[in-house]
Amino acid sequence: MKGTGYSYHLPTGWQDISTQLKQSQPGIDTGGRQSPATPPFTANLNTLKVKGNVTGTPTAADLKSLAAQIKQEVATLSPNVKAMDNTTIGGAPAVHQEGDAKQGSTSFFLVQYFVVKSGTNYGITFAFPTSLTQAQRDKIVNPVLASFTFS
Repeated sequence: MKGTGYSYHLPTGWQDISTQLKQSQPGIDTGGRQSPATPPFTANLNTLKVKGNVTGTPTAADLKSLAAQIKQEVATLSPNVKAMDNTTIGGAPAVHQEGDAKQGSTSFFLVQYFVVKSGTNYGITFAFPTSLTQAQRDKIVNPVLASFTFS
């Protein structure tokens, strides 16, 4: 997958649905989903790129502020989302949150990362069926994050 200023590999067996996602949510840059679809909810991911407030290397306070911001942004979907330990993706610092989520009558599990790189925030959002365990989610998330590079 090649986005604006970055690239990554979709998990094996997933398909690129960037065009579909952009039609329904123009702010999304790239995305994919497990194939074949598995109703009532199919594992998926999307990425977006937004201008950030930090132009240099983010401080601990910058990352804490970003974590609070993204928690607030998903509060309606995931009111109990939990901030996880910060990490590094593609050599850049990132904040991480995850938790149970619901949109309408559909429940799912949300895993989000926001990477801070050169004045830009790159959001990487995974959504999983609630039946997947942490280990099953990690088998999908970890290789995607390990493949993430900036151009």
